[in-house]
Amino acid sequence: MKSLTIKTYPKINLTLDVLGVYPNGYHQVEMVMQSVQLYDEVTVKVTNHHSDIRISCNKFYLPCDSRNTAYKAAVCFFEEFPDKKCGVEIYIKKNIPVAAGIAGGSSNAAGVLRALSKLTGVHAGKRRLMKIGAQIGADVPYCILGGTAVARGIGCDLERIENAPQMILCMAKPNFSVSTAKVYEEIDAAENIKHPDTAGMIQAIQSGNVAGIAQKLSNVLEAVTVTRHPIVQQI
Repeated sequence: MKSLTIKTYPKINLTLDVLGVYPNGYHQVEMVMQSVQLYDEVTVKVTNHHSDIRISCNKFYLPCDSRNTAYKAAVCFFEEFPDKKCGVEIYIKKNIPVAAGIAGGSSNAAGVLRALSKLTGVHAGKRRLMKIGAQIGADVPYCILGGTAVARGIGCDLERIENAPQMILCMAKPNFSVSTAKVYEEIDAAENIKHPDTAGMIQAIQSGNVAGIAQKLSNVLEAVTVTRHPIVQQI
């Protein structure tokens, strides 16, 4: 039985802007994304059970079935490489807050894809894994790419830019979760939205200006979130 443990890193949005809505209902976004050093540990084992995918986790409230993005990642991987199909056991040691908008689940899916690529001997490159990841969720391709990047379209069109300077980041997760889908619905009807200065953020990153990066931090979705949860504004 071969196994591999991978650290999976979430992301933050240094900026997040909503530019419009596509005819299919997806939102057109532009955002500067940055991976952070907080991480989960995902252990993937390949077994002789031909088609079993088993998930376990250290957090009781996480679904350990087909609803889990790690499960979906294994399914999508074997659909891409059917000749490599085998049994898989996945254990997730969860440290990343859940439903916090930082792609914790997407990072787990990305970790499964990377691990299976190595364990099955496929050694698929990042681009191919990112293409598979896009079937699972819009943040999965970025979680495979990592680093500092600009995401456009529905979030899957990625452009690597110069890495942001090393910074100390304070993250706060209040004791509630926010439905991203509902926030996007409400942002469509919101008025007087202040849009992020994405170009200014990119310039601050490229010049290594930490103070400039801090000043340009902006997420357009907060215009909705703070009205429903005032504590976000207080934080």
